[in-house]
Amino acid sequence: MRLGRPCLVSTLDAAREVVDPPQHGLAVDPADRESLAAAVGRLLSDSPEWQDWSRLARKRYEQHFTAHHMQQRFLLALAPTHKGMLDE
Repeated sequence: MRLGRPCLVSTLDAAREVVDPPQHGLAVDPADRESLAAAVGRLLSDSPEWQDWSRLARKRYEQHFTAHHMQQRFLLALAPTHKGMLDE
């Protein structure tokens, strides 16, 4: 996503929380070989759909997953622990 490329993710894990198919790429059941092959084929094409996915993937990265965003989330997650340590 950082490189402005659409993603191919599994329907079986949390990757769909990051990639929102069909806006940023595709999600497939990894056990479904035909769907997986078709999805790879779609991602390798240079279609208007691929260009839209690429643009939206980069935009999502910039809005939610830059180093700054991740740092802020990490600090927020640590804040309750840190506060408790200061109160002692």
